[in-house]
Amino acid sequence: MPGKIVELHLAGEREARTEHAVAGLFPEMWGRFDDEAFAWGTSSMLRWNGATWSPCAWPGEVYAMHGASRTQTYAVGRRGLVARWDGGAWRVMEPAHTGDLLAVHVVDEHEMYAIAKPGVILEGSALGWRVRVDTGRTLRGIAKFQGRLFVAVEGEGLYELDARNELVLVKDTFKPHQIECRGDLLIGAREDVVRSVDGVKYRAYSLPKLRELIERKPPIW
Repeated sequence: MPGKIVELHLAGEREARTEHAVAGLFPEMWGRFDDEAFAWGTSSMLRWNGATWSPCAWPGEVYAMHGASRTQTYAVGRRGLVARWDGGAWRVMEPAHTGDLLAVHVVDEHEMYAIAKPGVILEGSALGWRVRVDTGRTLRGIAKFQGRLFVAVEGEGLYELDARNELVLVKDTFKPHQIECRGDLLIGAREDVVRSVDGVKYRAYSLPKLRELIERKPPIW
């Protein structure tokens, strides 16, 4: 089935849009560098090299991805799947858990976090994983930002996991389902993308406005 991946560059009021035709549907995407990103579906994966998308070895059914460097990118997924991208290939590791892994955050090779369905927080490194706490809640995302471990609790809000392994409410004015740390803390909610530069103040950006940009026809320069 033919599909497409839309590349959108914004600079003030100007925008540039490029559509890349691909063979198949790839609803999930993650990337850290301008010349390296991954897009995947239920049984296949593509890799972006800065110019084109090309087929990439599929490590298994992937649900989430995150990385700290080009050789420390991790994919997690079905039945505890953990795979590391070493810069040239995926290396499948020992399963981190018997359940599905829904989210992952990599600080470095010595410190990583993941969420096992529905509410288990795992802590690990390149050497292996262990259960840190079973929260009994439905968790959707996790990220370490400025020394604090933030957790998205489905339908409730943004929480912090404290030193006692207890979830402490940070913000419930939005319902996050994904968290990403890119210098700033970025949180995906149902109708907004929320940004924080300090973990204290939060600013929401409307998703309908972002959708309008993506669906708009390419401008004539």
